[in-house]
Amino acid sequence: KLDTTILGTILPGLPKEFGKYQPCIINVSPSEPPKVNITEEDIEIDSNIYITFLCQWKGSDIFEKALTIENYAKF
Repeated sequence: KLDTTILGTILPGLPKEFGKYQPCIINVSPSEPPKVNITEEDIEIDSNIYITFLCQWKGSDIFEKALTIENYAKF
């Protein structure tokens, strides 16, 4: 189960901001259309991606954006 306390080990401000053990979800999306290269041997996908952490406030059922990280991914 992904929550603010578990994510707090790498993002220490989450439990203080949202409360301990609050549910979180991670949303990964491309920042632009990915570059795709298909050959007979494999498929390569290159893309800049956004990794967004959404957490619930204590006493609420609404998920709010806590943090977004932009990164490069190659699959």
